[in-house]
Amino acid sequence: MIEKIDLNDPHVIGFRIKGKIDDVSFKQSTYEVLKAIERDSHFNIYMEVESFEGVTFETIWDSIKLGLNHFGEYLKQVDKIAVVTDIGWLKGITKVENRLISSIEEKVFNPGEREMAKVWVSA
Repeated sequence: MIEKIDLNDPHVIGFRIKGKIDDVSFKQSTYEVLKAIERDSHFNIYMEVESFEGVTFETIWDSIKLGLNHFGEYLKQVDKIAVVTDIGWLKGITKVENRLISSIEEKVFNPGEREMAKVWVSA
């Protein structure tokens, strides 16, 4: 499930991921990102990933469609992504993404560094 976190910053969208990502919570989180894209301004993303138990096929399909339709805007408008997690493989993927997508600065924080991550992503 993905739940929205309010960080009291209009330029940062926050999410918490726990367990399996279902299509309903994915669509709700996507709606938040699309609203930010429609505002045609820059924004950042803050994610806490507490646990990850997979994703439904429908969600994967929706993610692919979304990516194909809005990837260019996403690349132009997202400046930073903070990922708070202690999941090793996710830390690795985030570091690779940071190298592959040079227009977005991604940084991984450990769970004890949540406040540091919030400050970084808001700056």
